[in-house]
Parts: sequence; structure tokens; C-alpha cells
Amino acid sequence: MKPVWLLDGDDVIRFQSDSAGFVRFVNNLLAAQARAVSLQDRHLHLNQKDTEADGGVDAVIDCAVPGDPTGRLGVPTCWQFKASPTTNIKARVPKGEEGGQEVALRQEVNKPYVRRLIEGGHGYRFCIADDLAAEKKGAWEGWLLNAVRAIHPTAPAPQVLTASDLAHWANRYLLLVREYSTVALSAVSSLSEWQREFTAITPTFVPVGRWDQTAQMIRDHVGTQHPVTTILTVQGEAGVGKSRFVCEALLVNEGLHALVAVTSDEKVALEFAQHVSRNPQTRAILVADECSLEYRDRLERLLPACGNRLCVVAIDNSLKRQGASGEMRLEHLQPGDIETILERNFLTLPADRRRSYASLAQGFVRLAVDLCRRDWQVPADGRIDSLFGFFHDHYLRKRLQPEELQAVELVSLLPRIGYRDEVGHELERVCAHPQIALRPIDVVQVATKLKQSPGFIAFAGRYLYVTPRLIAKVAFEAAWNRWVGPDPDRFLGHLAPEFLDRFIERVQVDGTEPMRAIVSDFFFAWASKLGPPDLGREDSILRLVRLVEVRPNDFLPVLRGLLERTPIDELRGRHSASEEGAQARRQLVWLAEKVACFPEFFSDAERILLQLTRAETEADLGNSASRVWASLFRIVLSGSSIPFPERLSLLERRLENADSVLLTLALGLLDEIFVDGPVWRLAAPPWFLGDFRRNSGFQRTRSICTNVAKQCSRWRRASRRPAAPLLTASKCLLSSDSFRFYGRDFWQKFVQSSTPPRFRTPCSRASRQGSRSSWKSFVSRIGVLITNIIPAPYLPRRKSSCEIGIGPLFRTGFTAG
Repeated sequence: MKPVWLLDGDDVIRFQSDSAGFVRFVNNLLAAQARAVSLQDRHLHLNQKDTEADGGVDAVIDCAVPGDPTGRLGVPTCWQFKASPTTNIKARVPKGEEGGQEVALRQEVNKPYVRRLIEGGHGYRFCIADDLAAEKKGAWEGWLLNAVRAIHPTAPAPQVLTASDLAHWANRYLLLVREYSTVALSAVSSLSEWQREFTAITPTFVPVGRWDQTAQMIRDHVGTQHPVTTILTVQGEAGVGKSRFVCEALLVNEGLHALVAVTSDEKVALEFAQHVSRNPQTRAILVADECSLEYRDRLERLLPACGNRLCVVAIDNSLKRQGASGEMRLEHLQPGDIETILERNFLTLPADRRRSYASLAQGFVRLAVDLCRRDWQVPADGRIDSLFGFFHDHYLRKRLQPEELQAVELVSLLPRIGYRDEVGHELERVCAHPQIALRPIDVVQVATKLKQSPGFIAFAGRYLYVTPRLIAKVAFEAAWNRWVGPDPDRFLGHLAPEFLDRFIERVQVDGTEPMRAIVSDFFFAWASKLGPPDLGREDSILRLVRLVEVRPNDFLPVLRGLLERTPIDELRGRHSASEEGAQARRQLVWLAEKVACFPEFFSDAERILLQLTRAETEADLGNSASRVWASLFRIVLSGSSIPFPERLSLLERRLENADSVLLTLALGLLDEIFVDGPVWRLAAPPWFLGDFRRNSGFQRTRSICTNVAKQCSRWRRASRRPAAPLLTASKCLLSSDSFRFYGRDFWQKFVQSSTPPRFRTPCSRASRQGSRSSWKSFVSRIGVLITNIIPAPYLPRRKSSCEIGIGPLFRTGFTAG
């Protein structure tokens, strides 16, 4: 397998069908070598036209390069390029005369312009887009030597450069590797390029003893000879030195230079990984800097198929899933560690100043380094009344231009802001806020300028964010004073719903107590004023949904209360009157579906879904409110981790004083309770928990099912509805693979306890007739019978698990009843 930063003979051989491409490749190689040895342009003569007569010469270097490391430019040289396989090297001779490759090569050097240059002392170089065995290559060079010595007795020895020779030569130059590799390398950096980014700021790396074990884990992860199907994630707050640390950990092994590809764009990281996974001859180590949890998951899904060729190290400052397998966190450096780093890199700076900056930086290395580099801007007496006063009123105002400071403050309003591609509208919407009114292009230009020095705005793929954390905190306080403080109600009222969760996160983490109180009071006051008309307004519902997602304990009861106070007919009308109302309803269903996964919010979510079910307007959707609500009461795959007996008890209590509408809805549950197939769930995957776990008692589960059957029968009698829904439940139970778990005898008891006498006799007869047959024949016989006696409106709405392949879940670890 070929490392990504190395070309090989195959990369050059592909030029056999592209003569112009081969000429361009070798010309670029000669030009790169000329620059490397400081050869003046006037000595390099290249010709891209491969269709014109050239006298046997494609390029000329008309002076010697003493000490040339390749051994090819020690004399003036002339070059011939052949974009063909070796078998095409044939002599042009009259019919009947002896030909062959020896004659063909002799003819090449005897072309008029080649002959004249050889007579003038030039060495001959024959480049071919194919490979030769060492013995054959030696024979070719011997034939050429005899031919040039026949022209000039002291002519320099000629050389044959094969595809592999040219590829090995080109590997000296990253630009050529990027251009001619079959792997997409244009958007990634090599390990050496990545290192130069850091050494430009702090030339000397100082190891931190507390991180030695983590460094060894990184080296073990990328150096293993076994397939790796997990990502190693190095986490820590922005500015603590994660990226430099990972870089130095990899630099220890020189063999990794040809393998490591680095990018801070998570989208590029995924595209690169996909390219490597599709190319079975390629091997790489991908370092995905600023890689979010979403993209780490997507990258990890690629590894099972290519873990022997692709290894991924992710660097992340979001701290999501901290402590999970394969994830390590780098804590802030201690002031003593930072002081040592400053001492090694800023030896001429007084020790007391370095000590002061190490303390001020609060563990952020880059900030401490920038303070040292801008020491002349810090007060000579070193007096600092407060961090905010020093960094904002003094340091940042002197360090940045007014427009730069304003851009830093704007980006600090949120933990991160999308600025391009599908999230580019985020920066546009923030800038368009009536209390801000900036141009997005100006912010991006400033961010690009500040990226390297001092680095206060960082690019993470499609997003901008302020780093380090201390600067972000100071900048956010300044942004609050500039844009929010003068009129909080107007600012918060015009804040787009999509930014609510991130803005509240920023306030909670980096805001002051008065800021938190202002934001909390505003949104509570806003939510408490909502009325039934707002349930049909998408923007209001989006904002409320975001608030629930950020603070469910506070705002979920507010949403539930609003729905339950709204009359059913009005709620139905709000959601069916317009497309906006329908979209608002969708947001509410998705939210309730998501929060139902959490046991502490299940009750509120169920009540919200029930209220939406009472006012159903989307009965034909696979994930309508009524169908999601019904799925909550399945025995398995309910979308909730609440055990089935608890959910059944909740329903029983609900039905004690139920009206006719609720009883009708309860009967609609009967074809869901025993279904083991998926609901059309968008918000969360189904759960396979509760009484169907491997260690659960078989008899207890059967008892629960029996209780369900009896309860269904009571509901039927109380509502005086026909037995068709019960038979539908019987059919779902029978046709699912879970029948093998429930057992044939249980199904018979279910029918006897739940259905009217006129249906029991034919079911029992069919059951006896099928008792000696296989379970599939039994299911088929009973299924046909029930299908014939169930009225059409009550036929099951979904395919059974037998038809969609969910059955293996139930066969794992269980035996038939």
C-alpha cells in the first residue's frame, strides 16, 4: 500500500496515454529541481509542444550544477521524453534490415539536435513512462553509452529514467505530489507543513511531562499493524496546545511524514477519508483538526472497511462525549509549564514579565506567546486591575484595529458561526440583526487576517469561532455591552430561533449573573405570553422548541400547558389552516418524539403527543402525532426506555375516566401494542429494552401480554365497539416473528379472552387444524382466516416484521414459547 505523500511508478505510467501530460510532468520536475539548486531561469529551456519536430530533444539545461544531489545535473544535459511503454521503443529500419531496441536507442541519440548537443558536452537523459527491470535498464544505458561515445569519445554517461525513477525524484517536492497523486491532496497539509505553522510562532517545543502518556497513546494508535476501527480523539479547550502537541507526537517517527495528512476542515477530512477508502492501494493517517462529534461519527463509520489502510486522529474543543473510549482530554497547562515554554522561546524577555504573562494566560499557550510577542504594548509597571479591563480596554484595543475588534466581538456572540457552504447563512443572519448591521464579507476578511496572528478568530471547516476561551469570554462581554446591553428586549426579540441554543450556551458559560438573569427573564416572559394563535406560527414554535431543547425542565411544562389549554377544535384549525401551521405542528411532533426518549420527560412528551393526537391533522403520515403516540405503548421498540408495565399502568390510569374520544384512541392502540416493526421515526432510533432483555423472565413477559389482552377486552366492552381492532392486534401478534417467542398457546388464550364468541370458534378450529404443522403453516392458516373476518378499515397499517426483516432481533437469545 502506497503512502499518500509518495508517488510511485504507477502514477507516472498512467501518462502513457497522455503525451502532453507526461511532458508537463517532467518539465515541472526539472523546474522544481532548478529552483531547489538556485539555477537561473536562463539556463533552463523547456518545450511543452510534443507534436512538433524537436530534433530528439524535449528540454535542455545548458550549464552544470556542481553538487547536484540527484546526480543527474552535474553536467549540461539534454532530455528526451517518451510517454509510451518500453515495448513501443522500436527501430525504424528498411524492410529486411535488423532492428530492435538497441538500434532504436542508437537512432534517438543520432537525431540532429541531440547529436549536436552531445558533441558540445551535454549528457543525454532518456525519460520513459514505464518501468524496466534493473538488468534491462543497465543494458539500455550500455547501448546508449556506446552510441554517445561514437559521437564524442569523452561524452558524459547517459542515463535512463524510468517511471519509478521519476516518481522517486518528484517525491522531493510536495507541490508535485499534490498535483500528480491519485489521492486528493490539494486541500490537506503534510506533517512538515503543519509543523511550520507552529514553529513560525514558537520555534521551540517544550514537552509537558503530564502529557507523555497521551503522546505515547497517539503514537501507538497510528503505529499499530492491526486494523483500527475507532478514532482517537484528543480533546481540550481551544488554545491549550492540542494541535501542536499532536503534531510533535507524530514528528518523533520520521516514517510517518509520508502518511500524515492534516486538515482543519471537517468536510475536507470526510472527503479525503472517503477517497482513501475507495482506493485499496492507498494508506494514510488523517489528522482531522477541529472535528465535531457529527463528523467523527461519520468518519468512524468508514473505518471497518479500510481500518488496515486509514487511521484517524481527531482534535476537538467541543468536549462532547468526553471520557468515551478512544477519547482523551488535555487539561490546561499550569503557569509553571507555560513559563518554561516562554523561557525557551523568549529568553531576552525579563523573567518577571514572562511569569506575569503565564499567569494572565490562564493555561492558554497561544495567548501567553502573543503577550510576549507584544510586550511593548503592555504597561511597563505591569499593573492589572481586572482581566476584562486589561484584555479589552487595554490589550485588545491596542492589539487590534477597531474593525478587527468589532469582528472578534461579533463572532464571540455564539460558540461558533457558519460562514460558508450550507451554513453560510448563519453569519449573514447575525450580521443582518438590526442592532448589529455589519457586512459578512468584511467579517470574513478580518478573520482571515487574524487567523495566523494573533489567532483570535479560528477557522474550523465551515465555521468561525473565537479562541482562546479567555479572549472569547472577554470579547463576549464587550459584544454584550456594544449590542445587547443598550436594548436587551429588542436584541433578543430579533435573535433568530436557530441561534437560541448557542446564544444561551454562551451566556451560561461566559456571561455574568446579570446577563443570565436578563436572558432568562426575557424568554420566560415571552413564553408565558404565548397563546393558541402562536401554535400556528412557525417562527414562534421554532423559538419555543429551541428553548425546550436547551432547558427542558423549565420550558417543556410551558409548552405542554399551552397545548392543553388550547381547545381541540382550535388547535386542529391552527395546524390545518395553512402551510405555516402544518410546519409548526411538525416541529412539535418531532420535539415530543425526541424528549420521550428521556425517562424524566416521558410523561410531558406523552401528554403533548396525546393532545396533538386528539387534534390530528396528518393521519396519512407515517410519523403523525397519533402514530408516534401509539408507538409509545408498544411492548418493544417503543422509542422509550420506560418499561412496558409502567407505560401500560399510565394508560390504564388515563382510561379510568376516559371520554369516548380517548377510548376510541385507545382502541387504535391495539394494532400497535404487539407490533415489533419500526415506526417511521425521524427524531430517534427505537429502543429494544424493558422486559424483552436477555435476563428478563419469560413468564413475566407472557403475563404482561395476557394483561394487555384482558385490558383490550375491557376497553372493547366499555366502548361497545366491534371486535375488529382486537382481531387486528391478534393478526399483528400472529404475523410477527415475536410469535415464536410468545408461543402458539398464548395466541390461543389471547383470542379466547379478547374476542366475541362468534369469532372464537373458527379461530380455535383453524388453530387445531394447524397444530401439527410448522409454525409458518400455522401462521398462514390463521392469518388468512383473520384477514377474511376483519373489516377493511381495521386492516393493519404497516407491514409485519416478517415482511421487513426485523425478526432477527427477537430470535437472538430467546427460544419459542
